[in-house]
Amino acid sequence: MIKKMIIAFAVMSLAFAGAVYAADLQVGTEIEVVLSQKVLLEKGNDPTIARLASQHYDVTLEVKAGDRITITPKVGITKGTSTTDDADGSGDIVDISAIGWSIGGDIEANVYKVNIIDTNVNLVGGYRLSMVDSDRIDDCGIIADASKDTTTTTHEWEIGGGVSRDMSDLGMPVSTYVNVVYADINGKTVENNGGTGKTKISAVNHVGIRCGLTAEPKENLLLSINGKFVDQTAIVVSASILF
Repeated sequence: MIKKMIIAFAVMSLAFAGAVYAADLQVGTEIEVVLSQKVLLEKGNDPTIARLASQHYDVTLEVKAGDRITITPKVGITKGTSTTDDADGSGDIVDISAIGWSIGGDIEANVYKVNIIDTNVNLVGGYRLSMVDSDRIDDCGIIADASKDTTTTTHEWEIGGGVSRDMSDLGMPVSTYVNVVYADINGKTVENNGGTGKTKISAVNHVGIRCGLTAEPKENLLLSINGKFVDQTAIVVSASILF
């Protein structure tokens, strides 16, 4: 697992090394807590609605490519759980996953500025690849070890647009934004070591709202808090330093 994380970080670093020397560099940390994300699990002819929850602890690099485009690659560790209804309706089965890894990034492009109200119109996108190994299964309070070779891989992406407003002209070192995105998640859980095959994972809701604000309490120090709603319920907090 550690080897995979090192390789992922190395690939990310090499991919953006040139941009780092040619543009402003902002290094930071980000914590994303997904409280609930409804997905469809399909194993054979037995589809089941499940609720995913996860925590992502990332290191980020924000690179300004000119005045209009911002690219933010990220890599880190991931902890995830999935909850499904028991077959007889008597309770929940909770698949508690061990620590895994993830790599991805966000991109934002400022395509137009409304000067009258000093508001930017933006296009946004994002992607994350996550891989976690299952740890144990809690079946209505009865805990059992899961297969040591059960791996869940997910691909999450979104694309959309919205508006942002820098309020520094009003004497407040704060910027806010609201975006509407089309989001998707797909993946699979593979059970090896004598397991019973693959479980496909796909999104139930695809339209999401993203909003948040960024403050600059000190020069070159940025603090952000963001929310994700409708397709999922999540809170994202981050801190970064501009070099």
